[in-house]
Amino acid sequence: FMLSVIGVGMIKSRNTKTNSETSATDYFLAGRGLSWWLIGFSLIAANISAEQFVGMSGQGAGLEGLSVASWEWIAAITLVVVAFFLLPYFLRTGITTIPEFLEVRYNHWARLVMTLSMMLILIGVSLIGVIYAGAITMTRLFVEVG
Repeated sequence: FMLSVIGVGMIKSRNTKTNSETSATDYFLAGRGLSWWLIGFSLIAANISAEQFVGMSGQGAGLEGLSVASWEWIAAITLVVVAFFLLPYFLRTGITTIPEFLEVRYNHWARLVMTLSMMLILIGVSLIGVIYAGAITMTRLFVEVG
């Protein structure tokens, strides 16, 4: 299996463009060729992470029950609103991230503050919780089995 994956990667890498910016755009934005419904599915998929699978499953099985799922239900409604009102503007102007939007709307400093604060929050808060929850899950799986 691993050799076939490496083989397909080697064959496909010969067909890529040499410009690194074009390659990055093709990789991260699918060459800007996605239709609206694929962008919608991508928004929902990007909203779900490991912490939802581990944390929400644990909370749902515990005291909270089905109310934990309201997080994703409300997120889906919010993403539909974003898709109808903000996505056309983003597509028209070529904006791909929220920090880019803040730079267009305000200035470079707004983009820098947003980027740095989100990096600190995601690394300092979310990542720690995800690693800890994963460690607890692995401990429960392998210590109790062994």
